Parts: sequence; C-alpha cells; structure tokens
Amino acid sequence: MAGSNDPTTPAVVAVVKPNTRAGFSRSVQVGTLGLAIIAPLLGILALADLYLLIQFWPEAAAVGEVPAKAQDIVVFGTTYSQVPRETLFFAVVILSGGLGGAVHSMRSLAWYVGGQRFVRSWILNYFYLPIVGALTATVLYLIIRAGFLAGSSVDASSPYGFAAMGALRGCSRSRASRSSRTSSRRC
Repeated sequence: MAGSNDPTTPAVVAVVKPNTRAGFSRSVQVGTLGLAIIAPLLGILALADLYLLIQFWPEAAAVGEVPAKAQDIVVFGTTYSQVPRETLFFAVVILSGGLGGAVHSMRSLAWYVGGQRFVRSWILNYFYLPIVGALTATVLYLIIRAGFLAGSSVDASSPYGFAAMGALRGCSRSRASRSSRTSSRRC
C-alpha cells in the first residue's frame, strides 16, 4: 500500500483560480482591438492637453517690464477676453499635471503592452492618471503659493517653474501619498 511519503504517489497539484471581481478576471488580456482604441485615445488626450497648455501659457513681458494682468486666450477658435494672469497660472499647473499624468500613462501602457502583460483591469487607471496628475499638481501649487510664496503676486513669477512642478507631480507615482501613509502610521 502506497503511503503519502511514497515517491511513486503522484503529488497533489493545486489549481489556483484567478482573482475575480465584478465578473471578470484580473488577468484577462486586452486584445488588439482594445489596444487599437485605447492607445490612440490616450495620445489624442495628451495632444489636446499639450495644445491647451500652449494656448493658456502666460505671455512673457519684455525685460524690465511688468507682465500684463490679463490676456486674451483663443481655444479651438473661441476667444476668451482678458483672462487674469492668476487664472492662467492655475490652468498651466492643471494642464501640466494632466500632461505629466498622460506621459506616465502612455509610458506604462507601452511597458505593459511590450511585456505582453496589458490586462483589462488596468484600463481605467490609464485614463485616471492624467486626472489625478492634474488634481495633485493643483494641490501642490496651492500649498506652495500659500506657504512659500505667501504675499507674492504672479506678476513676478515665471510659469516655467510651476509647469515643471505640475508635470513632475503628474508624471511621478504616488510617492507623496505613500510617504504620508507611512508617516501617519509612525505618529
């Protein structure tokens, strides 16, 4: 009689079912048609964001002059008259954060498609990254404007630094949120 320690007894093989939520498996690969829709759509959204960023960019003043307090903006053929400079800075930060999120999203998409690991459960993430990038860039802008630059006007500020801050915030992973969670556990 063969015992459980007998080498001739076949080993029990565990079959692990994929984790299922909302009726579909986390490991369902996205097909060619899905990729043919998602990839260009992300590209179009990123290009639209870039176009809006260029349109909302504050006009530069000549050396030694004070920049205009407001300027006209033309977006998709519609003119918006006398948009305040502070509003333009908000738009630059929001759009830069969204553009950074779009870059992160497209880079991640390329990575997972190239590695043949592009699964359906991550699709929503690709479209939310630009939104989250825009929101976190805005929050960071408000913190910087309220704390570090309190009392200063946007007249003396350059949009380049704020755009870079927004794009980096949108492009990076959520290290700040992970750090704050770790810090809150320690407290």
